[in-house]
Amino acid sequence: MARWEVVALAMLMAVPLPSLAREPRQDPSTKNIRVLYLGDAWGTITPIFQINKDPIFRTSGVPASETSGPGVKELRRLLRIYMPRSYSDFTSHYDVVVLSDTQSIFFTHDQLMWFKDGVESEGLGIFMAGGRDIQQGRWSGTSVEDALPATFMGTLTHEMPFNAVVVDPNNEFVKALPLDRLPMYLGMNVVSPREGSDVILRAQLEGYPVLIYRDFGRGSGLFHTPDWTPAWGGNLYSWEYYGDFVCNLLYLSAGLSVPQDPFMMHTLRELFGDYEMRRGMILSLGNFIDEFGASTVVLDRKLAELAAPRAQASSLYKEQDYEGTLALIRQLIRETDDLQAFALKLKDRAMMWIYITEVSAVTGTSLVCGAILWLLMVKRRLYREVAVTRGLGTPR
Repeated sequence: MARWEVVALAMLMAVPLPSLAREPRQDPSTKNIRVLYLGDAWGTITPIFQINKDPIFRTSGVPASETSGPGVKELRRLLRIYMPRSYSDFTSHYDVVVLSDTQSIFFTHDQLMWFKDGVESEGLGIFMAGGRDIQQGRWSGTSVEDALPATFMGTLTHEMPFNAVVVDPNNEFVKALPLDRLPMYLGMNVVSPREGSDVILRAQLEGYPVLIYRDFGRGSGLFHTPDWTPAWGGNLYSWEYYGDFVCNLLYLSAGLSVPQDPFMMHTLRELFGDYEMRRGMILSLGNFIDEFGASTVVLDRKLAELAAPRAQASSLYKEQDYEGTLALIRQLIRETDDLQAFALKLKDRAMMWIYITEVSAVTGTSLVCGAILWLLMVKRRLYREVAVTRGLGTPR
């Protein structure tokens, strides 16, 4: 090797290499993103219903919200039951931690350290959605704050309607959604972005950060400073692309590339959700039929036959074969329509025997009552004719 080549190699080795982009975090065997959702995880107003429409997610919801939960005492009991038992259990079973409408006091010191260490050392993503519980949750100064891309400014909030605007139009998250249609927010937590963080959305007039991202160790932190459920996020919750917005936030948190065709992704997620709703209706109808003693063996077999193509659709989706997924999920929707019609016929057949039984019982009872009435009142077999009527006389 020439002397100049040795010198050049030495100089190259002396230059610090840029840090590599974070590795995507997902289940190595199934390619699912496993989400631990802490906060408003139960009830009717939760993003979990939207998250579960995307087949890449496997979500475990743990209630940890005082405003939407059953009370502090019951919340602590539920957390003891459903929270991971150890740090290794936590890091081996989850890829993203969501903190939504929850407070730091619900978690032990060790659990708060798990969240930070899991992000920094194991490559997890942590996502926090703002709101009243976050404002009052005493997150400032905790280990969780270290993993977030911003620091809290006490309990400061901005509670006036505002529009969020894009900071960088070339950002991957921005290009994946029609954010020009993003509805007006009604409030937000005011925070200070950390050095090196990426402000993706900000308040149009006030300039406060709305969506902030930062790589932290091997993982990342993401902070959506307004709420993503009512009340501050009431308009967002009603937005047509709300489900896609929520899912894309978790893609970003897990370090996966955010799918760039918003209309295709919206269609697929709605179809997957539609399929699961139809499947649930068929299961409920089958249980209803079974209560009347009718056989549901054929219905159960036909429903089980849909499991394989449903799994194939999920596999194609994870491989980003969206055209193939679309064709297959539409075929599944058609088959569930046919199966639902079959289930309704089974229900009608089961109900027909109930109708026949009821009509027979009513008709038989009517005939018996009519016969008795005819014997007693018309034919009067049980009576004999009176020959002489005797007067009782006039009372004195």
